[in-house]
Amino acid sequence: MRSHLQALRSRWVIGILSVALLYYFGATLGLRLAFEKTNASPVWPSSGIALAAVLLLGYRIWPGIALGAFLANVVGFLANQAASASTVLVVSAVISIGNTLEAMAGAFLLQRWVGAGNPFYRTQDGFTFTAVAFLACCVSPSVGTTSVSLAGIAPPAAYGAVWFTWWLGDTMGALLVTPLLLTWGGAPQTRSSASRRVEAGLLFVSLLVASWVGFGGRLPGTEAQYPLAFLPIPWLVWAAFRFGPRGAASAAILTSAVAVWHTVHGVGPFVQSSVNESLLLLQAFVGIVTVTILTMAAAVAERRGAEARLRTAHDGLEARVEERTRELVQVNERLQGEITERRRAEEALQRSEERYRLLFEANPYPMWVFDAETFGFLAVNDAAIEHYGYSRDEFLAMTILDIRPPEDAPAARVLAAAGTIVSCPCSPASKAGGTFVADYKAKWNTDPGTYSDVAFDAANIFLKGLDAGNTTPAKMLDFVNGINYTGVANTYKFTSTGELDPQYIKVWAFKFGPDGKTTPDQEAPKS
Repeated sequence: MRSHLQALRSRWVIGILSVALLYYFGATLGLRLAFEKTNASPVWPSSGIALAAVLLLGYRIWPGIALGAFLANVVGFLANQAASASTVLVVSAVISIGNTLEAMAGAFLLQRWVGAGNPFYRTQDGFTFTAVAFLACCVSPSVGTTSVSLAGIAPPAAYGAVWFTWWLGDTMGALLVTPLLLTWGGAPQTRSSASRRVEAGLLFVSLLVASWVGFGGRLPGTEAQYPLAFLPIPWLVWAAFRFGPRGAASAAILTSAVAVWHTVHGVGPFVQSSVNESLLLLQAFVGIVTVTILTMAAAVAERRGAEARLRTAHDGLEARVEERTRELVQVNERLQGEITERRRAEEALQRSEERYRLLFEANPYPMWVFDAETFGFLAVNDAAIEHYGYSRDEFLAMTILDIRPPEDAPAARVLAAAGTIVSCPCSPASKAGGTFVADYKAKWNTDPGTYSDVAFDAANIFLKGLDAGNTTPAKMLDFVNGINYTGVANTYKFTSTGELDPQYIKVWAFKFGPDGKTTPDQEAPKS
């Protein structure tokens, strides 16, 4: 833990010393152009260094700003013999406090109004940064100009000129240097390639030539002076559109450096009666161009960011569409499988229904289906029509009582009466033998009735006949007349007259109970 704290403290100290050195170096350049020994310079890159340092490293870096500003002002005042040593120390300390507060105020306003992100990749944030630079840079001029005026270094009559020079230098430093450090201090927004590096080299070489010609005021091969300050603007636009905020900030710094160099040497369209006046006019022009180019670059970066997000969303949507398509294909395959299985089941059901239809229709013995309550016929087979001589429509208009002798009608109507005993050539399911009862209940989930075993045997006989190709009543009659089949309930064998051999037929008596159900009473003896 102690070693970790020591490492953090060491990095903090190194950061403070680095910022102090950079601030001192930038201030030294600006103090060479200071206004009449006041240390108020129209060119002050250190304000941009200080603001970028706080934004990148945090408020804890403030001692580096204060130290660099204090040393630079002490050296500047002593070199110009502006005042006594004690006065220089006090005024330099006060100015360093103003410089530090200015950087911290600018960082505070940016973080409050823009947030923690880089303010040069959205147009709105770019305008906000410009407004913050204008406001925050009022702190140091107000503190510094007041201190040099009170100390007698600058006359009170020059207060306005000193304050404006100080403010313009700090503002231009913030507008030019802070974007450069912030854009190069973060991750690049576009990937670099060999072709882009070549393009960047061509851009900055040609921009240097255009700036040299534009702010030099002379066309090649001529001695006349021309107002050509607009000449670098197309290259600045090129930098903004092709290389974003990083390229635009770099191009603006290069253009400003060439412009200042020419103006200080008395060359170019901004030269006036004094160097300070010339630089003020130049910085106003450079400031307007810089804000315009940075805003343009922010708009381009914002558009590229929107395109990247749209591309990412499009790729994500395509991936989701592909995933949904795969899922739909799988669902479709499952549905096709289910449809195929259902079709097979329907075909099997149709085949089964066809077999049972043939079992009913091709049976050589009269068969019918009737309503248990009305005794009306619901369906009859061809054997019944042939045996009784009625048409199918006549049958369906009759009841089962109509084909019974008149004397059997009362007995038929009281079959359902409680206590009635009837007999039939069948046996109770419990007497069927084997595993018939268990198999029937497992398949149909109910106990077998009285005729279940007989019906089961009869169905098997006719299914065997159908499987043998007997699909007409005549063929089926020939088949059953020659069969000797041992089923669940009886052994089925026909006599020469086509009747079931009575010696194999079991006859049971059944009694109807009050609930309408039958219970086996006893097996009738064979005669």
